Amino acid sequence: MKIVPTLTLRDYAYERGLASIRTAIDSSVPSLEERLRANRAEIEQVRQHLPDDYDAGDDPDGSDAAAFARHTDLIMAIHSDQVALNELCKAFVLALYHYWEVAVSIWARKQSPSNKAIHSFGNLVTKAAELGYRSHADLATVSRVANLIKHDNQDKRSKLKKIAPERAASIIGHCIPTLPFLSDVRITPETLEWVFATVQGSGGSLAQPRTPFGPPRPDGTM
Repeated sequence: MKIVPTLTLRDYAYERGLASIRTAIDSSVPSLEERLRANRAEIEQVRQHLPDDYDAGDDPDGSDAAAFARHTDLIMAIHSDQVALNELCKAFVLALYHYWEVAVSIWARKQSPSNKAIHSFGNLVTKAAELGYRSHADLATVSRVANLIKHDNQDKRSKLKKIAPERAASIIGHCIPTLPFLSDVRITPETLEWVFATVQGSGGSLAQPRTPFGPPRPDGTM
């Protein structure tokens, strides 16, 4: 017989909050990805109608004018959507990590109104464990990624590289070539999915392990 984990009311609230963020992600990220794919496919078709010696700085006339104009429009649209997708994914990473931070703080306050505000990542993890929630193994890395997004400086980059060099390599140093003045921190939809799974596995949800790994929660569940 398959054993189905039982969610407490606290677990259910955590899961429903994540479901709302999930809905927001699914309502925005895929549409931007699809628009990027469509524009990239179209620009390849447009390039077939441009001269071999085409230069983006040319000011064409005659039969090539429409193709040149459409090519320029597509370049601008692609760049705009690349930036939008990156910034959108960054915003969702911050929303997800902040959601976990606030959830643990609320749990602690509900447990004891006299509990002081918890500010450090380590203390939040400790408090969550006291309440019966084991943090996902990647949560510390997610914390570093969130800090890098909020405060993009050498210190935050070094800390992420130290704790997760491969993950750092996939995030840092990926600026859009034609927009070098923007941050080179890139959050892809794939990275966003990893963050979502990590946060989901760090609180009360069906993704949270239910095998005995420590004392039961105050409400009696594992």
